[in-house]
Amino acid sequence: MWILPDMLHAPVRLPGSERDKGMTLYFRNNEDELEPIGEVNPGENIGEIIRADLRTRRPDFTSYYMRMWNDDNDDIWIDYGSHTEFYMVKKE
Repeated sequence: MWILPDMLHAPVRLPGSERDKGMTLYFRNNEDELEPIGEVNPGENIGEIIRADLRTRRPDFTSYYMRMWNDDNDDIWIDYGSHTEFYMVKKE
């Protein structure tokens, strides 16, 4: 699944259903370390959560897009424009 909204304005909704509640959003740095950001639920605008985290984490960085895809473990990866860092949603 690919979602390519205007990163600056459009909401980025987390896919899934009611049974998928209890997922955690992580930031994966360039050393493959996962840092939990918080719990997220299907339908929630994770784009806004990520933008808020980026304003704190990378204040000089501007993200112009966001891509999402599922890996083989059904985790959701979010590319926000960095070549080495990503966000990830994992079902707990």
